[in-house]
Amino acid sequence: MQSLRVHWAGPGLMVSNAMERLGIPVLLSSGAMGVADLPPAVRTTLRREAATAKVEEIRKDGTATLVVYEIDASTGGQRFCLRIAEDGRRLAKKAIKRQYTVPLA
Repeated sequence: MQSLRVHWAGPGLMVSNAMERLGIPVLLSSGAMGVADLPPAVRTTLRREAATAKVEEIRKDGTATLVVYEIDASTGGQRFCLRIAEDGRRLAKKAIKRQYTVPLA
């Protein structure tokens, strides 16, 4: 019988070695972060892509092989989401559409 070993992979992150050996993608997720918590390569890309924007939220997600930072920001009344890989590659930049709340009668 094999035991399932789980190891700590960073703040709020745990990865199962058995799942990795079986080739099952392991989702990593952590709580909210600040700009100071970002790796230097991610901070550099953020400055280049959103120099004057106000950062609203930063999330760290990904699999055991790819860590992605999702950064919600706004500038000039426009909101957008940047997805940046841990090595600083910009993966996506998309506008965030306004969400409207409609009261139910």
